[in-house]
Amino acid sequence: MNKYTMQNIMFLAEIMEKFSEDRIRIVEHQEDESGNCQEHAATFLKLDNKRLGRDLELYNFMAKLEGEEALLADLLAELVLPLKREFPKLYKEASKHLIIWGKKVYDIDTQKEWEKLF
Repeated sequence: MNKYTMQNIMFLAEIMEKFSEDRIRIVEHQEDESGNCQEHAATFLKLDNKRLGRDLELYNFMAKLEGEEALLADLLAELVLPLKREFPKLYKEASKHLIIWGKKVYDIDTQKEWEKLF
């Protein structure tokens, strides 16, 4: 597994935050549906103060178990695709990152299939 998986996950989160018109935030130590402190909570994304996807650390852990190939599909399905219509610029920028990341993870044939998903 690529040792930069968490860095790539965080970079994706930063892209999403940047291109969300101030509606997505990267948060940690917060409750899912409020800004109240929850000491043991990990890092995750909030869209309009509601959780979006899983803990970012959990995505990283799942990549260790299932591989980055599965992780990329999860990130696309859970974080990026649901926002395509509402945030076209976010979708475009996040997609660029996932496609480039996919070129480092997938074999040539799978890369072509991966890119068709966008």
